[in-house]
Amino acid sequence: MPSRLASRAGINGIRRAALLLTVALFAAPTLAQSVSPVTPQEILHLQDSVFEAAVDLGRLRTGDAVLLQQLRGELDHLRDELASLTDRVRKREPVSRAELTVVRDRVEDVRRRARGENTVTAAGLGPGAVALAPPSTAVPTIQVLAGTRIDVRLLNGLNSATARIDDRFEATTVADLMVDGRPVVPAGSLVRGVVTAVQPAAVTKRPGRIGVRFDYLTVRYRAYRIQATVTPGNGTIAAAGHRDVERRAGATLRLRFESPVAIAALPSP
Repeated sequence: MPSRLASRAGINGIRRAALLLTVALFAAPTLAQSVSPVTPQEILHLQDSVFEAAVDLGRLRTGDAVLLQQLRGELDHLRDELASLTDRVRKREPVSRAELTVVRDRVEDVRRRARGENTVTAAGLGPGAVALAPPSTAVPTIQVLAGTRIDVRLLNGLNSATARIDDRFEATTVADLMVDGRPVVPAGSLVRGVVTAVQPAAVTKRPGRIGVRFDYLTVRYRAYRIQATVTPGNGTIAAAGHRDVERRAGATLRLRFESPVAIAALPSP
């Protein structure tokens, strides 16, 4: 009798172990999916979405001032959360896909509300205006040639001691860019750039350097892909002496278009 009980207990133990193993095998993919590492490319795409959200907010007019203030506050919080996720990815700390999804969904919600049908902006020029019909013909464009230079004013500071590769920064154009006597890129147009290389002075014991490129230009609420670098320096900002590069918000850089870009022309008066 004792031997039978022992045998039965052993069988039950084996069954329980098999059951636990089966549960673990089925649960493993779900668990792995929830904690699978977020890639730098996904962070970069999310940064693009935040930038596009800022463009959407820039379209809101005076009549939407209350909504604009609310959405700006929400977007500022989302920028802080994105900065935290970016820092954790750089340090190779685990970031769950759920965390990324929550931020991404909230960014999309900000964009949806900024483009909502009930906004004054969507209605046209004011609360009683009628939305404009889409143009029946193609919008004429004006070509900004490769080699064209324009000054931009930084909205974010750049510092080789703290900057990281893939950091995003923004600037606005200082003056109108004229082509054949016509304003193509008005002063105050938003330009977006990315840090491509960093050489901190303290680490290299050499003058600090930051490599940057510009990849987005927003003109009259339209975003254009561009290829542009800072000049002089062929895309690199260098410090004098054994110091770090420091360009504070408000500093001016000169941008050089490396390839042509077609900008929608203003309608003739």
